[in-house]
This record gives sequence, structure tokens and C-alpha cells, in this order.
Amino acid sequence: MMRSRLTALPISVLLTLMSPVARAADGERSPPGCGRCWEDTGRDRVFIHADGGVAMLRLYDGSLLPDAASLTPTGVAASAGLAVRIHTFGVPTYQLGPELEAAAKGDVARAFRPPYLTLGLRWGASYFPDFSVDAVMVGPGFHVPFWRMEASVGVDLGYAWVDTDIAVIEAAGPVIDGYLGDVRLGLDVLLGRHISVGLGARGGAMRLSREALSEPSLATHGVSWGRRWTVNLGFQLRI
Repeated sequence: MMRSRLTALPISVLLTLMSPVARAADGERSPPGCGRCWEDTGRDRVFIHADGGVAMLRLYDGSLLPDAASLTPTGVAASAGLAVRIHTFGVPTYQLGPELEAAAKGDVARAFRPPYLTLGLRWGASYFPDFSVDAVMVGPGFHVPFWRMEASVGVDLGYAWVDTDIAVIEAAGPVIDGYLGDVRLGLDVLLGRHISVGLGARGGAMRLSREALSEPSLATHGVSWGRRWTVNLGFQLRI
């Protein structure tokens, strides 16, 4: 009797260790390369992002920045921001309940990722040969997840200002500022539960102005409309 019990003990332990493997073989495995991230889809509430890339600008009135090397410069861009999920258009997987959640496996679970809406605050800067354009923007974003990717579109509005190394402007010290509006597009790839990387593009219009000063070349009030485009690579932390 004692010998049979000793024999049964390792068999019982072996069956216990093999039970997760058996369940995985039956289809409870997670999507490859994504851990069990599909179970937590919809739990992310805060998104912290940063990116960098190429910027192109066109100003329509040279009186705003006299002696500027170019009114159509190309430079580098950088931005960082914070966004918060404010609405989900559907029921996330983890809220389906035990029965439906158990059925949401593999491709079905990856497909069951409802779109959602965010509201974000972003700082951005575009650096050109002899001046830079900085901006603080706020706006909504609409996100559509699919498989291990996510497409997004958004609109930003904000305040912009110019820093310059142009001697005549730097000496006089006028404030050059205004407002801008951007439309942005993005495509992200989910690398894990909390990290994604992606490619983005944005474009929009701005209106900048400068007060009139006693310096002859700055004697008139300078106003210029402009257009700006950026293409960037970035990463995002999802909390």
C-alpha cells in the first residue's frame, strides 16, 4: 500500500505540472509575441509618448522674420505629450464576463479590441537653421486597434512662439507668437503590454505675428500665415 502511494505521488505532481500545457494546447495560449495583452485590452488609461523626425515649414510673409535664411526651411522636429482615454466604443475583452472571455481566444480575441477616444496635451518644437517654432497643443484622438497594431487620427490646437538667432531680431527682442492647428495621423505596433512604437505624420496651419519696433527693418507690424509638416518616429508607454 505504501509503495502504491509513493508511486502515485510523482504521477500526481507530473499531471499538475502538465495541466497548463494541456490547456495551452486546447487554445488558451496568448497571441504570439504579445504575452496575454489581449486580456488587458481597454485597461490602458494613460498614454505617454515622445517622437522625433523631419519638419518642413513655409512662411508667406518675409516681414515677420527679416534676414531669415529661408522662408521655406527644412529642419528637425521633436515632441512629447500625455493623453488620457476618455471613452471606449465597445466592451473591452476583460469586461466580457467569464463565459465570453473564455471564448475570446486567438484571432477572435485579437479582433475584439474596440476603438477608443483620447484627449491629450503635447509640446512640440521644430528647429530650423536660424529660428525654431515651439508649440503647446491640446486635442482629441481617435484610435482603432487591429491585431497587434493601432491606427489613429487626431486634431490639435494650440499656442506657438518663435525663438531666433537672427541678429536684428535678437537685439530688439520682440515677441513673435501666435496660434496653430494640426491634423495628425499615426500607425503604431504593440511590442508588449505597455509599449508601442510607430510612424506618424502631421500637417497644419499657423498664424504668427510680431510687434512693430523702432528698428528700421522691424518698423512695421509683422504678420505671417504659414504651413508646417512633420514626419516622425516615436514610442508610447501605456499605463
